[in-house]
Amino acid sequence: RWLQLPSAGADKYVDAAIYPHPGVTLTNSSGAFGSAIAEQLLMGALMLLRRMPEYQAQQRDHVWRRAGALRFLRGSTVTVLGTGDLGGTFAGDCAALGATVRGVSRSGKADRDCFSAVYPVDRMLEAVAEADIVAACLPLTKETEGLIDRRVFAAMKPGAIFLSVGRGRTVV
Repeated sequence: RWLQLPSAGADKYVDAAIYPHPGVTLTNSSGAFGSAIAEQLLMGALMLLRRMPEYQAQQRDHVWRRAGALRFLRGSTVTVLGTGDLGGTFAGDCAALGATVRGVSRSGKADRDCFSAVYPVDRMLEAVAEADIVAACLPLTKETEGLIDRRVFAAMKPGAIFLSVGRGRTVV
């Protein structure tokens, strides 16, 4: 009568062709992984801003050259696509470290006050336009499948960092 998923993603189970059991309650583990994944996002953002992949390769090869300009999270603009548990946690972390954080959600609202602005999905291109970092934290639904496409990437400024920890099929 009840199927509890060990994951937040329930997209494989909500399709009636795959899971045609209306009498069974389906629950997921949404909210259980926000902090852990937000820290992964934060680590990735900091490593890319500080050019760590290039410096790690140099260290391995015993080469010591300047890899280019370093960027900082403090003073950056971060746009988070999806303001739920994961996106909201990452947004709070970025704001605490001095970034200006924007969000994109279905409603154009968020439950957390760490966002300087929250845009509805139909204004997503505006929300990503000036971002130094765009983090996709979206579940896979009919509305989000393929949502992040070439229009979104074209709207982003050159050099912007794109991070995705949401469901893969949200990105084309």
